[in-house]
Amino acid sequence: MLVASKQIPVDASLPVLPACLDGHAVLTACRAQLPQLEEGVKAQDWCKAHLIEALYHPGRYVRVVYALLSDPETPEHRYWPEGQLVYLHAPVRQPVSRRGTVLHLAGEDVEAYRFPNDRRLRGLRNFARRDSCVQAMEGWIGGGVGGGRIEPDSLQRLLVRYVPEQKWIVRLRAELTGSNHAKRTKCRLAVRAASPTVIAALEARHNLLNESPKETGPRFQIPRVVGVDRDGGLLATQWIRGDNIVEALDGGDVAGVLGEVASRLLSLHVEPASDLPRVDRVALLQRAEHAVGDLQVVAPSRREQLDSVWQRLQSTLKRVVGARVALIHNDFHWKQLTIKRDRFALLDLERLAAGDPLLDVVNFATQLQMLGYRPEYSVDVATADRWCRTFLDKWERCGGEPVDETRLTCYAALFRLELARGMMRHLRTGWPDLLASCVDRCSEELVDGGGAAS
Repeated sequence: MLVASKQIPVDASLPVLPACLDGHAVLTACRAQLPQLEEGVKAQDWCKAHLIEALYHPGRYVRVVYALLSDPETPEHRYWPEGQLVYLHAPVRQPVSRRGTVLHLAGEDVEAYRFPNDRRLRGLRNFARRDSCVQAMEGWIGGGVGGGRIEPDSLQRLLVRYVPEQKWIVRLRAELTGSNHAKRTKCRLAVRAASPTVIAALEARHNLLNESPKETGPRFQIPRVVGVDRDGGLLATQWIRGDNIVEALDGGDVAGVLGEVASRLLSLHVEPASDLPRVDRVALLQRAEHAVGDLQVVAPSRREQLDSVWQRLQSTLKRVVGARVALIHNDFHWKQLTIKRDRFALLDLERLAAGDPLLDVVNFATQLQMLGYRPEYSVDVATADRWCRTFLDKWERCGGEPVDETRLTCYAALFRLELARGMMRHLRTGWPDLLASCVDRCSEELVDGGGAAS
């Protein structure tokens, strides 16, 4: 959650931006202007607006999600469904959606949607009510183990991610009782809501990677599809528990863990890549250009430095030759893995593509390295550098192609720019400092010709 005004960009095109990120102002506006939501619930009962997510596009729009809580002590994992989620959009669309309510906030109009009425995530309505959620879950698991049933009182709903008009992810957990009332078993599902087109593509990708031959060496476990509502835009997969990579590396067998990641990534890259979007040099340049453009808006003092980075990145990328094309995750970083003993699960296949395998390798290494510049993870710079170098070494030792210095340099710069842009777009705490660190590293490496492990 934003706690310092200095972290809010100054954007003349969006004068309402500071007010949208002011929880007290949002609470006051919602209490005064949103109608009663349902029987027994009054807006005046709300006593806290807690920011859950922000999605900011410089010069164009901001979308912000708040939980309106009647009890300010509500634990974070219970913000939904115990709190009313409200999604704010500025500037207001023309014409205004009939499901939206226009709020007057700091002298400006802001459009408000009450969850789950986000117009592009309509399938969520089945999960707002407990009985509907249980019914959907039972339908997906086929009535439970051995014909058993879900115990309604055991249902837990954890909001994992909500990006307005893009996606919503929730973890469902419940206990099942067998038909003979024998021992209860636990069922855990991850349910994703998105557009029907995205859900159809994700279903196909999960099935493809789960059904392909297994003779390619150690592999990532891919969550199995449990159920799908194609028209409603819902996909249910198994929830695979485990530690993230930072937890696994902290005090653990660094070389062993990173070697396992490298070997499994190598197996992923030999999977079929037909019918997937192609990530070529033109696409990479477009991504870099978009990142540079957004960063220049929010960091005008670094405009010249970013211009220089952009020019050098273009020049370096033009020297990239001979890159083979394979299936790539295309968003491969440490948060996409869960690890439990010898099981390494790979998440989020939304950006699966055909492209240079080193894109995955360098993205993972660069994101590890930049942990040293993110205080919230308590990883010092020297440790993060060592993790980065170890992973690149393990990649080559397990049979991956040698890491070409030219590609290493320009790919690392691209991913640093995208990391800075992503932190800024979601207005994460500390984004200005990380932006500065990312841009400075890009400047140093593109001048020196060094790579992510330099």
